[in-house]
Amino acid sequence: MNTMVATKPEVPEIICAGKKTASGRSWQYRLFDHAACVALREEAGLDDTLAQLLAMRHVNPTEVGDFLNPTLKKLLPDPSHLHDMDRAVKRLIQAIKSQETIGIIGDYDVDGACSTAILVHYLKHMHVACHFIIPDRILDGYGPQPHLIERLQHKGCSLIITLDCGSTATAALAFAQKQRLDLIVIDHHSMQEIPDTFALVNPNRPDQTSNLTNLCAAGVVFIYLVGVNRALRQQGYWNQAPEGDLRDYLDLVALATVCDVMPLTGLNRAFVKWGLDKLRHPRPGIQTLMAVIGIKEITNAYHLGFVIGPHINAGGRVGSPDIGTKLLLSDHKDEGRLLAEKLKDCNNERRDLEKKAISHASHLAKDLVSQNVRFLVIHQSDWHPGIIGIVAGRIKDMFHRPVAILCGSGDSVKGSVRSIPGIHAGNIMQNLVNSGTLIQGGGHAMAAGLTVHEENIHALQSRANMAVSINAVSHPHTDVDMILSPSGATVHLIKNFNTLAPYGNGNPTPTCIITHAIIEHIRDIKGEHIGLTLSDAAGGRLDGIAFRTSQSILGDMIHMNKGKPCHFLGTLSLNAWNGNERPQLIISDVCEANP
Repeated sequence: MNTMVATKPEVPEIICAGKKTASGRSWQYRLFDHAACVALREEAGLDDTLAQLLAMRHVNPTEVGDFLNPTLKKLLPDPSHLHDMDRAVKRLIQAIKSQETIGIIGDYDVDGACSTAILVHYLKHMHVACHFIIPDRILDGYGPQPHLIERLQHKGCSLIITLDCGSTATAALAFAQKQRLDLIVIDHHSMQEIPDTFALVNPNRPDQTSNLTNLCAAGVVFIYLVGVNRALRQQGYWNQAPEGDLRDYLDLVALATVCDVMPLTGLNRAFVKWGLDKLRHPRPGIQTLMAVIGIKEITNAYHLGFVIGPHINAGGRVGSPDIGTKLLLSDHKDEGRLLAEKLKDCNNERRDLEKKAISHASHLAKDLVSQNVRFLVIHQSDWHPGIIGIVAGRIKDMFHRPVAILCGSGDSVKGSVRSIPGIHAGNIMQNLVNSGTLIQGGGHAMAAGLTVHEENIHALQSRANMAVSINAVSHPHTDVDMILSPSGATVHLIKNFNTLAPYGNGNPTPTCIITHAIIEHIRDIKGEHIGLTLSDAAGGRLDGIAFRTSQSILGDMIHMNKGKPCHFLGTLSLNAWNGNERPQLIISDVCEANP
């Protein structure tokens, strides 16, 4: 069997719910409009495979060009359509021309680090003095705080810009006004009320109509600087000074976009596509980090989201919060290596803490799920606040429910929330703030944060649970794009798939079922992963690998079914070795084939 382009698969027993899979999820053929598929073939000249995959991603024939070859020239918007943008642009230009000292407060995640690095690089190019602060999540809390603003004021800053934070920081913004400081917020988080500040640029403002709501903060910063450069050009400023190329920052915008799990559609596709192109020649800090952690090149969004990003993030999780930002700003080899080594150590520590917490949290989550709890709230006072977001994400994936992982005690219980499609975590948290359940809360659709009194955790559990219907968490499934045999998984097919890259949220890597495959060989890889060889009746062979499965249900099912036909779920990649390219299935699930 090769690819199937029919709307009704020929293998319904592994598509419908009820079949025992290692994950406990059913495998559901991704729905698409057959007429749209035909239109993509006939009007856009695509082959059956690409037409089907694009129809599944709701791309119409007129959008194919922008999807497959997104360009900034066509997709970049007019910055002025964002509220307060012109005011923010004018104020920064005033500061540049009068050589004011500018203060920056960034968030402690990858998006905050990248946003801060972009603006600091830009201001250095403009020969403008600046100071930046990345708050410590334990000592300072999230976002701008009055004491941080005061610290920047003491350094002589007359303009303060918050990046990836500040939209809901009413106390800090009021403090800045009291101190007669102009404060500009550049953010993208959900918000319900507009605080009083000099300028607030956020595509998710409640009074804003914009098609940029899916940008990360670094993307908004990039558009801000597009607006600044345009205004300076109109004023003739660049006649006396060299205009920097903003495309030099696309690597940082791409890194932030992927790590903040923004949908890779529209403008974000252009950011990531051209950011990855920029990363063929990495900036010094990233190049040094690559050498320290042992990777030779960055070729796809996976490298950003699962290799580089976690290391940049690690300092903000378990170490000093500004290490990642300093690395992105570093031009000195020795300094860069020292910073990269610190981030590697922090990441190793983060992994150890995370492994223990996930094991504990999964047992607690299992008990809640057995009680039909739909929104899982799990509290352990001594969990490290730097890893609770990762733990929440893993528990969410395991149980297909929105999850809040809490740590701390008394009046300082902090939480990270991760959600599933259809349940807006940020809005739920903001509603709980409005009801008095939370001290603070907000974020994105899929990720949010909160602060709650320990005595209100039970109320948080109850009210968050009421916001989620039973239908939203019932019958978890995995969407499938293609059904293949081992013979059908060819190098040509995978290269055809890869014309749809970059992959990520909103444009998932095509998921395939390899059907009726015999497990011929199984090998242990580093005591943690499983490698195997699959075959079919036509004599086809396909390599497979299952990561971190040596002691798991998936690993057990693979071993129990050696020599037997099974259906495998996963994504296809090319494994290059000694100049040869071989198809490889990255396995995420398995079930026995019917006799």
